[in-house]
Amino acid sequence: MTTPRMSISPRQVSRRDALRLAGGAGFAAALAGHQLTAAQDATPVTIPDSGASLPTGDVTFRALVQGTGPRTPFYEAFFPAYQAARPNITVQVEELPEDQIQQVLPIGIQNGNAHDLFMLGGALSTAEAVSAGWVAPLDDVIPDFERWKSRFPPGVFLEGITVFDGKTYTFPLSSNQRYSTLLFFNQQLIEQAGIDLVAQPLSWEQFRNAARTLTGQGQGQYYGLVIGADGGGRFAEIATNLAVTAGAAAGTTISGPMDWRTGEYVFTSDQMLAAIDLIVALHADGSVLPGGLSMTQRQAVARMPAGQAAMSLDGPWVIARWAEEAPDFQFGLGSQPIQPGGTFAPIGYEPGGANPHFIYAESQLKEVAGDIFAYWGSPEGQAAFQSIVGGTLRAILPE
Repeated sequence: MTTPRMSISPRQVSRRDALRLAGGAGFAAALAGHQLTAAQDATPVTIPDSGASLPTGDVTFRALVQGTGPRTPFYEAFFPAYQAARPNITVQVEELPEDQIQQVLPIGIQNGNAHDLFMLGGALSTAEAVSAGWVAPLDDVIPDFERWKSRFPPGVFLEGITVFDGKTYTFPLSSNQRYSTLLFFNQQLIEQAGIDLVAQPLSWEQFRNAARTLTGQGQGQYYGLVIGADGGGRFAEIATNLAVTAGAAAGTTISGPMDWRTGEYVFTSDQMLAAIDLIVALHADGSVLPGGLSMTQRQAVARMPAGQAAMSLDGPWVIARWAEEAPDFQFGLGSQPIQPGGTFAPIGYEPGGANPHFIYAESQLKEVAGDIFAYWGSPEGQAAFQSIVGGTLRAILPE
């Protein structure tokens, strides 16, 4: 088995703290100043007999997954265990960043030799992949499919999201009930500035002032805030979440802020324009680490433990990454900035879940993918997943 770039260490936050993060409330206090040194005992991966009609001869099964990131420890635990349980199936796993998947996957599809199991990595939306004939439905390859499907919560399998013309083409490995714009900060730099980012959420103006103060304190060595443009998506996501908590009638989608009551995008609401103005002002102040427009989100995340930025607005997946790349990094965590004086609204989430995986339409080993998905979408598989990733991604099935 080949597993390039899959080397995340087992050091993660405790399970209790991680689950509090997944739930949102109270997690800032739990992780403020936390140093990633606690060992995490992962639930063993035990592969059951799913009843799938698997090949009896020697075969090679190829998987293309997005990373490296918080899913990596699960992949590292699962795929070797799967190969050990199915010794005639050689598993080759390629884990690539999103931008590289966007290049590799279409070429593989065009040449007819795409991976048997893959993540889209933003190459196409699920609807586009189904329409283009890239992916196969799961209905006929996951054993006892209807029973397997019935365990998922409402909102996962919806027409136009994961289901098309009555066929199910994907499922989420994890839930998307999470905040993607939590305020992470370098504990040491914040203490030097005498700023409290945990006691209560900062207002937008206080956040701007804090970024300006930290940038001044850095004297060119570090900046108050880092944002990786990641194709522009992070700017849109940050602006939308700021606008939503300020009362904008919108939800965050991969395409931008949408009013889910009407299905219309609301890029020009007062709250959205004000949030965009805040981001522009942060840049005008010189408080944002330069180079963000050409910086991926992964590169931006690495700037925090490197001491080049004091704050970032990001999701819980950064915790696992820092555990691998900078285990001694001491960080704090608080709420994203909240605009005072408006009508506060919580951040919603899209139906369908997160981290969907697909089966290549031309794969000759669809039953192997179905066997894998049968475990991933089972209570046992989800319990192992949640334990191994330490709560930095929330399971789609309840424990």
